[in-house]
Amino acid sequence: MDDFVLKTSLRAYQTGQELAQYFEKVDPEFVQPLDHSLKNQFQIELLSYLLYLSETKQTISFKRTEYINAVFDTSYRAEDLMELSRRLSLHNSDFSSLVPLMLKAAARVDRILPQPTSYKDQIIQIFTVIGENIANYSNEKNALEELDRQIYLLSLQNWAHDQHVPNTSLINASSFSHRDLSKPLHSQINSQVGQATDSKLDKQEEKEPEKLEDLLAELNELTGLQNVKEDVNSLINLLKIRKIRQERNMKDIPVSMHLVFTGNPGTGKTTVARLLARIYHSLGALSKGQLVEVDRSELVGGYVGQTALKTQEVTNSALGGVLFIDEAYALTAGKSKEDFGYEAVDTLLVEMENHRDDLAVIVAGYPKPMKQFLSSNPGLKSRFNKFIDFPDYTPEELFVIFEGMCSKNGYVLNEAAQEKAKTIFKDLYAHRDENFANGRTVRNFFEKVMTKQANRLASLSEISDEQLQTLEQQDLPEDFRQSTAHLDEDNKNDVSVELNEKVAAYHKAVEQAKLIQSGKLALSDELKEELSNSESVSIQINDHEM
Repeated sequence: MDDFVLKTSLRAYQTGQELAQYFEKVDPEFVQPLDHSLKNQFQIELLSYLLYLSETKQTISFKRTEYINAVFDTSYRAEDLMELSRRLSLHNSDFSSLVPLMLKAAARVDRILPQPTSYKDQIIQIFTVIGENIANYSNEKNALEELDRQIYLLSLQNWAHDQHVPNTSLINASSFSHRDLSKPLHSQINSQVGQATDSKLDKQEEKEPEKLEDLLAELNELTGLQNVKEDVNSLINLLKIRKIRQERNMKDIPVSMHLVFTGNPGTGKTTVARLLARIYHSLGALSKGQLVEVDRSELVGGYVGQTALKTQEVTNSALGGVLFIDEAYALTAGKSKEDFGYEAVDTLLVEMENHRDDLAVIVAGYPKPMKQFLSSNPGLKSRFNKFIDFPDYTPEELFVIFEGMCSKNGYVLNEAAQEKAKTIFKDLYAHRDENFANGRTVRNFFEKVMTKQANRLASLSEISDEQLQTLEQQDLPEDFRQSTAHLDEDNKNDVSVELNEKVAAYHKAVEQAKLIQSGKLALSDELKEELSNSESVSIQINDHEM
């Protein structure tokens, strides 16, 4: 049994090593910020993953040490790994939300190559096999470790889905005994690399600046946001005057392009940020005008040194455009200054200074946490001194947004439906809380309306064009507010509600298990059975259409 486990593990790890070399050949720019090879980076990430899983037992056995040394060809002692695990303290650094650079490299290659590939699938398979096999080899089945393993793999699955490539599913270690992935289509490598030369992910040709009047018209077409439009226009006027002064060789005036966007979800912050990037480009303030949107997970690493590299990688991809950091206060939410989020902030400030002429950073989130975030570092407060508040849409504006969605999709509201919609939006606005998602709420409402109309028409033997296009009063759900009262639309990220509920259940189980280990929670027979039953914590990703 041990020989089989080691054999499949070595085959998986060797596959990853060969893929790392291949990725470097296809996309050398990606690894330039690293001070070591992608092969070494992959080994570091896999080792960190195994230490993360082993933390649940608070000890590393001889068999686990033997497995790690056999797979990675190292000579660690158990006490060495324990000390490394203690220093990294991966459960306290949001390791489960991190995406390995090796997986990001695979995603880039999948997008660069002209032929369809699924290297990202292979990397997730490798993490799956290595994580399963260390428990099998050491004969140490642990419910809490299984929870951590599946939560981490689920986060990789969700990230993979967001990259718009084929979905993956969790597999068993036995897959590597039937499918040899250690030879990734070598016969096609040379031709693929040649064809990919002119299609590098971040080497897009710089587009001609768009006309400012067209961009302003696009801004003014947005529903509501009157104060936002006025603030943006004031900033544009400053940049226009600065440009004129520069053209006439007059003394330059300092104009900061860094901004703080505050407001609830669904109020148009990302839309305006994307428009601003293009406006900055149109005015010659930025060289490219792209928007790069990130959150904590894409900036913070899981071990010392990785955070600075990840943050530099992100800022490099945003050069010439706008870096948009959503919920930026998550970077400094940790109570300890040793939290890697603070390192990300320090690195970000350095990069902002180094590229102050061709990089704009916009941080966004709820008003109160954003003030706390800016107070966490003097450098933040000095660089972010312009605030733009995005208020919730009024009931009238919510109706205009809804009517626009209907029109765009070929629907018409009859008079009764219009009046009912206005009443529903007044009710939604009057009972809104911090989870009210504004435009996203309207989108979800529109989807429910389409579903109700479809259910109504499906029973008819003949359906006219007018019936297909007309939304009637009965198509509008009266219980919409109640049905969405407990949903946080800002955190759904277009993943199914069922899937998010399962993730939440995982995290709850993890916290319960930790409390049990610390003696702060009694272990009932029911809870003991739930935690020890691996079937009760199994997620089948492929049951969900992503």
